[in-house]
Amino acid sequence: MIYTVPSSKLMLNPNFEVADALITRVVDNENYIIPEVKILSHSDILAHEDHVFSIAPKATIAGLAVTDVPATYIVLGTIKEVVAGNGWWYGSCRCMKKVIPSNGVYFCQACGTHILQGIPRYRFDLKVDDEQNSANFNVFDKAARDFLKISCSDMLLSQGSESIGADDVIPTAISGIVNKSYLFMVDVKPNNIHENVNNYIVKRMIDDPVLIGKFVASETDD
Repeated sequence: MIYTVPSSKLMLNPNFEVADALITRVVDNENYIIPEVKILSHSDILAHEDHVFSIAPKATIAGLAVTDVPATYIVLGTIKEVVAGNGWWYGSCRCMKKVIPSNGVYFCQACGTHILQGIPRYRFDLKVDDEQNSANFNVFDKAARDFLKISCSDMLLSQGSESIGADDVIPTAISGIVNKSYLFMVDVKPNNIHENVNNYIVKRMIDDPVLIGKFVASETDD
């Protein structure tokens, strides 16, 4: 069986007859309007960001523990601790699963393959409190990278060799978020519901004060 993946090929200034004819028609057409490329302002971005309130129901940490509906929820909470003993990054395979040292290389149990070098990815745990309850929030690579605005590889380089393999050496960019409040988009999985697991995977962290203010105001209205 052959598996195919739909894809598109983008060519910049292609040099062939059909493309040349199209360019000529566009250039010679006085009525052709070149679409304006708009750089989003902060207010434009906020208007776009508001959709998080429509796609993710608001919740408290206590609400996450009692819901019977697997979904993504948005919670306002304060980070009380970055759990140092669990580390803040791991070496991964291309499949994103953790690799382990094996005879001078690294082995991925998920793929059953050996690789020469693991890919650094974020993975750290937060203790989050909403003034009523607390829970453990697990932050993985994409959510951390989007929030910190730096890849895990670059973060490791900025730390120097002392952070390699040291679970307790947490970068200040991560430890500095303690005692600060954020909006968290978190997943409630079936195991959270059926097995009473009190760890939630963070899909996104939001630090914009305007959006946090809107969340607080909506709670007051409710």
